[in-house]
Amino acid sequence: MRSVGSLNGSRFSGGDCAETRPFSSACGRAFLVLVKVVSEKAEREIATYEAERRLDGSLRALAANMLRVVRGAGRAYEFSGQMADVLDAMQAYRDAAGVWPSDQQLSSALRLREPDYLETLPEHGQDRFYAERSIVRGALQIAASELLGQQTQKAAGRGRVAPGAPGLRARRGSDACGSGARVH
Repeated sequence: MRSVGSLNGSRFSGGDCAETRPFSSACGRAFLVLVKVVSEKAEREIATYEAERRLDGSLRALAANMLRVVRGAGRAYEFSGQMADVLDAMQAYRDAAGVWPSDQQLSSALRLREPDYLETLPEHGQDRFYAERSIVRGALQIAASELLGQQTQKAAGRGRVAPGAPGLRARRGSDACGSGARVH
């Protein structure tokens, strides 16, 4: 059996070492190359993860500010700096991962998510969440359609808002936890 060498009596197969012995220079070099490759891969994965987190944060900040501006608030004067942050983060991701972020990664960063606690809510609390989510998605579709003058898409957005409204009206007199407190 060939071994790369031994470390505390452990044998590593492969290489040109014919027996178990303390690291010979050839066996030690082979092991160090392996450790270096694993280390570089881990560093690249960490850098990619950090770049993806940075990209997610910068995309979300820009999108949130744009939504606020569309509704009449927000800080439009921050757009150029936020856009530059997004482009820098995209380049950092490319440098770390070796590829540009995918459409799926970019969409995922901006997608509305269900909160972790949703399953702990009583059924009517979950119903309220989904009713609100339907209204939010419909309102976003209406706003985007108005910006682009797309009447058909605007009507489709209204179709998403309408089904959510009765779900909220049915629970109007109680909060999401069913305590009976008025929701304002």
